[in-house]
Parts: sequence; C-alpha cells; structure tokens
Amino acid sequence: MKDFFVICDFNSDSFVRMLNSNTNDDYNFIGSEYNQVYQSLSSDQDFHAAIAWTRPEMVIPSFSKAINLKHINIEDCMEEVDRFADSIIKMSKNVSYIFTASWTYNLEDQIYGMLDWDIDLGFKNILSRMNLRLVDRLKHSKNIYVIDSGKWFFKVENPYSPKMWYAAKVPYSNKLFSESTKDIISSIKGVEGLSKKLIVLDLDNTLWGGVVGENGWEGITLGGHDFKGEAFVDFQRNLKRFSLRGIQLAIISKNDESVALDAIKNHPEMVLNIEDFVGWRINWNDKAENLLDLVKEINIGLDSVVFLDDNPAERSRVRNAFAEVLVPDLPEDITLYSSLLNSLDCFNTSSITEEDKNRTAMYVSQIQRNKSISVNSSKKEWLQNLDTSLKVEKINKVNINRITQLFNKTNQLNLSTRRLAQSEILDFASKKNNEIISITLSDSFGQMGLVGILGIQIDGNNGIIKDFILSCRAMGRGVEKAMLYTAGVELKKMGADVIYAEYIKTERNGPTLKVLEDINLIKKNNIFYMPDNIENLRENHIELDSNL
Repeated sequence: MKDFFVICDFNSDSFVRMLNSNTNDDYNFIGSEYNQVYQSLSSDQDFHAAIAWTRPEMVIPSFSKAINLKHINIEDCMEEVDRFADSIIKMSKNVSYIFTASWTYNLEDQIYGMLDWDIDLGFKNILSRMNLRLVDRLKHSKNIYVIDSGKWFFKVENPYSPKMWYAAKVPYSNKLFSESTKDIISSIKGVEGLSKKLIVLDLDNTLWGGVVGENGWEGITLGGHDFKGEAFVDFQRNLKRFSLRGIQLAIISKNDESVALDAIKNHPEMVLNIEDFVGWRINWNDKAENLLDLVKEINIGLDSVVFLDDNPAERSRVRNAFAEVLVPDLPEDITLYSSLLNSLDCFNTSSITEEDKNRTAMYVSQIQRNKSISVNSSKKEWLQNLDTSLKVEKINKVNINRITQLFNKTNQLNLSTRRLAQSEILDFASKKNNEIISITLSDSFGQMGLVGILGIQIDGNNGIIKDFILSCRAMGRGVEKAMLYTAGVELKKMGADVIYAEYIKTERNGPTLKVLEDINLIKKNNIFYMPDNIENLRENHIELDSNL
C-alpha cells in the first residue's frame, strides 16, 4: 500500500475521507495535524508521496497583511514564497513525488474594489505574482507538480462553506472537495503511468454530422455557416490538441471504408487528417470485436482506451464487453462534445516528451513493420532488411524525462516493475557502481525513439541487471537480446565476473519471463545468469551505436 501525506492548513478530515473513498486499496491518504504546514513539510515519516493544499493567507504572512489593508514590501512577500517553496523542495527529497496546489483566494471578496488588480495595492496582482514565483522556484525539481486549484473553484457553484468554517475549521464545501479529489487522483494516475492513452472515435454524428455513406462527404455537417458544423470543427480541434500531447486517436466506424476515408482526406473543413489516426477499423463488424483487434494491432492495453460514440447501443456493447474501457455518454447536444472531452480526468501526464509528440507516426510505422513481415520469406530475412540500429547512452539531461516515463508506465517487459521518481532515478545513477543506460531505436521505417532502459550495478564481483525495461512496440525483433548483450559488456567493463538478473513476478510482466527463458540464460529459480561468453548474445542484424 502506498501512503500519501495530505498537508493542509485547515481541518482536512472530510477531504482525506473523500480521497480514500474514491480510490483503490493500493492508496492510503493520511491527513496532517490542523494548521501544522511547515512542521508537516519537515516530517521525516516514511510516505510514498505528499499533497500540500494551503491557503495563501495562512502560509504567507505578507499576503495576510495585504488582504487586511496593510502596506507590504513585495520583496518580503516573494522571500516568504521562497521559504514555502524551499520547504516543499526539502520534503520532495523524502517522497517519490509531491503535489502542491496553486494559491487561490475568495474571488467574491472585494478588498480594493476596482483596484484589486492594481500593481501596488491589488491583492489579486500580488497573488498572481506569488503563484508565478512559486512555480519558478520549483521548476528545477522534477518530482514536484503544481496543480491548478483555480479550476476546482471555477467548476463548483458554491465552493466555500462559511458555516463549516466557523463550526469545524473546514473552509470548503463537499462539492469543492469532490472536484479537487477527482483532479488529484487523476494527477496521481498521470504520474504513475495509469492515464488513458488512446481515444477511439466513431465517425457519423461523432466527428461530423450526418451519415457519410448516404450523403457523401459533400453532404455531411462540418464547418461552414452552421452552428453544429462549427461545433464539430471545434471538437476536432480539441482532439488534435490531445494528439499533440501524445494521446493517440483511432477510428471504429460502421461504414464503407473507402467512402469514410475519402471524407477524411477531401473534406475542406476536416481538422484531423488521416495521419492523425494511429489506426482504424471501418467496416460493418461488431465494434467490440473491432476494438479488440485494433488494440492488439497497436499493442496497447484495453485499460488505456476511451471509446467515444454517439450511439448509445454501441456504447453499451463496448461497455459490457470490456469493463476496463472508459465509455462516457456523449451528450445529445454536439456543442457540449468538447466540454465532455475536457471533463474526462483520465489524460493527465507528468511530462510530454519528444516520443509523445511523435507517437502517432511511431505507431503507424510499427504497424507497417508488422505488416511487412508477411511479405518477406522469413522472419530472419525480415529482421535483416529492417536495418535496426540501437543508440546506447547514459542518462543525461535530454533523456531523463523519457526514462522517468518508461520507468513508471512500462508493465509487460519490465524486470522488476519498480516505480521510481525522477529524483530517485538520478540518485541511483549518481552512485559510484551504478549506471542507467538508455536505448534508442531506429530502422528503415524511421525513428522509434527511446524504447529501453537498463539499470545496472556492481556489488563486489557480481554484476546485477537491476532494471530491464523495454517498450512493447520494440518486442520480438532481437532488441531484448541486444540490450542484455549491452548490459553484459558494460558490467564486464566495470569489473563483474558473474552477471545476473532477478525476475520479480507481477500480474503484468509475464512477457519478461518468456523473453529471458527464450534467450536461454542459465536459470536458477527467478535468477537468470549470463553466459561467460557474452558474445553469444550479440545480434548480428542490429547495429549498436554505443556512447558508453
């Protein structure tokens, strides 16, 4: 069980109870003592992560003076913000990660009336500068995340609870706690690699209005001087933004494929291009069967999928077939489609890497690779013709974000599935006898980006492969063996006589065991020993570009 320390300057009992009731048994939220923020941030108790939600008037003395119409020195105020930020940074060294909520103040309060944004007097101006200073101070700490609390207050009609404040020192309503809980849990999932990764879309009356098979692409409702057409265009723009941050798009539609693709390619108001979709199933088959086939092709789990379809019968079919797929009800009003998409608290991510930005092209290339094997006489010949190259290098400022992402998102090909925050990864790599190695893959179809990680260490004369992590899309082409060869060569160079890897079984990393067994390493229980002759593991069809 992972313990989360919830640090608040108010009575957080209701908030903590709501957090615990809206998550699974793997997480346990523990509240701090009332109004003990700085003491709690200095705590040396053992927590997995922490959440800090504070009110600016309680932790920044100068701001408290400002809202009480007292003159303040803005530089003193900024120094107090720095003090608070330094306390957050200090605690971040003892936890995997920490969330801190941005500061808000009751927007209904009129301190100086129309002068509340005045550069010299206005508390809103001061508060804005405080938040910017906080973010700037924390920006170099890779396991600290500032959550925008302002959106919680925006979404709730009556966020404050004066009665509960005077009675029990609870300043906010249950509705606000509910909204904040959803966002925080979504953020946790984002950091721990549990967010959704694929949006599967219907076409007719979902991406455009009308039935393209009946009306042709010229007759569908999309753009133009039509409010519904404009709403469909805005919905597509919103989906486009999601794709640019690494969330994939795919199509499952009951249609004639040639007619539907013709609309996507030729309609002048289409925002999404055919290149924006990682795959599609446009036919008359059962949509649940199509979905299963599609995710197998893309090599992604059903628990990573969001299914959007205007037809309630189709939604019901997919929802009943796959409980792990998120199937929200699309509103009947097309103008609310974008709002519905934005309200789904399941797409959070702790970083956006170059691999994320180029993910659609990478997936399409992978599908092309898989299809190409069928036209070659043998897998061996196919592998030879792929011209696979691996760039091998140590952890650095450029690859650290992607390395952190793989550590926390990869399940199937993962030796231990240990989850490490960026600070923990850097700490491991900084030790004298340890190394973190990245593996970047390219072939004749293009770049696949950083797909693998090796964590290795020396203990006496033993060389230990601590981490062996590989993206699923790189499986089955010899990269696994080439990575073990790379680890063996490097550990030999570091002085190892005996090299081994310990497989730690989890619910989802069974493919790792199969890989290790297929390579014919020496197995003793869950320990796999490398052969004395490391050269036996070399894959001749893979070029190694090592910068170790």
